[in-house]
Amino acid sequence: MMPKHWDPLRDLLDLQERINRLFQQTLSDAQQTGEADATAWLPLADVSESPGEYVVHVELPGVSDEDLGVQATDHRITLRGQRRGPGGVHPENYQRIERHPGPFARVFEFPREIVPESIEAHLRDGLLRLRVPKRGIRRIPLEKDE
Repeated sequence: MMPKHWDPLRDLLDLQERINRLFQQTLSDAQQTGEADATAWLPLADVSESPGEYVVHVELPGVSDEDLGVQATDHRITLRGQRRGPGGVHPENYQRIERHPGPFARVFEFPREIVPESIEAHLRDGLLRLRVPKRGIRRIPLEKDE
């Protein structure tokens, strides 16, 4: 019988997925029993990198631009906001609540220094897109051959 090939990265990713499920279940239980804290929901995010910038996509359904704040320093972006619940509906009338209203905060740390004053932010259809330029990297537009 051939020995099984050990893939430490796959094991680490599996462990991370199990921990994420555990936290999600614990948070869901706390929210249903009313034990959740003031930042009980955490918007999902993806961060990608190119040679000149980072791009951050954050899912913010139900959050308006008036309820969202973005702060940046040389290596960090902090998002803070509030998702409002539906008006006129009392919590005791719900049979199930999975889209919890309330405040949230996310912090993104970057290994390279960023240019806070050049960050571009666009919120559309519940998706926030941040273009975060790296310090010392200049974008040079390429001319197209015609």
